[in-house]
Amino acid sequence: MASGRKAVTHAIPALQPIVHDLFVLRGSNKADAGKELETQKEVVVSMLLRLVQHHQVLEMFILVLQQCHKENEDKWKRLSRQIADVILPMISKQQMHLDSPEALGVLNTLFETVAPSSLRPVDMLLKSMFTTPVTMASVGTVQLWVSGILAVLRVLVSQSTEDIVLSRVHELSLTPHLLSCHTIRRLHQQSPSPSDPPAADTLCSQDGEAQKALPEETFARLVT
Repeated sequence: MASGRKAVTHAIPALQPIVHDLFVLRGSNKADAGKELETQKEVVVSMLLRLVQHHQVLEMFILVLQQCHKENEDKWKRLSRQIADVILPMISKQQMHLDSPEALGVLNTLFETVAPSSLRPVDMLLKSMFTTPVTMASVGTVQLWVSGILAVLRVLVSQSTEDIVLSRVHELSLTPHLLSCHTIRRLHQQSPSPSDPPAADTLCSQDGEAQKALPEETFARLVT
């Protein structure tokens, strides 16, 4: 990893057999269990977290999580929380390499494999969904943004109720102006001006009075 070479062609292929050996072969052998093995596992997990933007690393984490779930539920929950705390902010910043259907599918599988408690409360999921890119000048950035929204939306639909989601949208004061014409125009600029005013958090009625958007409208505007 320190050599500066591409992770996909060097570091990740090198880590794959190590992960299989530590977590599958030796991990399932009680005779090999010990402090040294646990230390080695922690080092490898730390290395994987540094490369977690690649879907090949997510595949390795799926394997690791499955083994942890079999062996020790507390470890599974701790690792799940650790992974979620790293991945969700990266999704909101378009730092996950979700540039193919395969990559998005692997992320979906990872979210199915982590402990459900690691994806609660829903606040962090909603904040990840309702964060706009710094710019939309690049098609690739827009694709990463939309892919992240799809992945998080799938988690919300499968693990949360409508009442909880809408309640938190309201409490967090999330706004449908995320996708207002003004915001889209500003983000399409190559170099958005920091002096541009942010989108308003309220809607204006015909008589000019400000009114807060309903959470149902806010969520619908995002997913449609």
